[in-house]
Amino acid sequence: MNYRYNQESLDRHGVSRSDVDEVLAVTNVTTRGFDMELADEGNLRIMFVGYNFAGRLLEVGVEFMSEIEVRVFHAQAVSPKYCQLYKERISNE
Repeated sequence: MNYRYNQESLDRHGVSRSDVDEVLAVTNVTTRGFDMELADEGNLRIMFVGYNFAGRLLEVGVEFMSEIEVRVFHAQAVSPKYCQLYKERISNE
């Protein structure tokens, strides 16, 4: 997968590219995905919530531009909405 990052969003919320990569890593067993509305162009969007290696719970929004290209359009410390969804998902597994 090739990732493109919205650096403005990362900087605004104090999230590094390595933080995003840690949350999105296939090997990160803490990460859960939540479907979002499709992008205006019809692309699939998912909000991933998981912990980085430092133990910070983050939400990372991605848009699948193609089969090999993903755009990270959002990243921040988890919001109350996604924190609640995450807790519910974890407790129901």
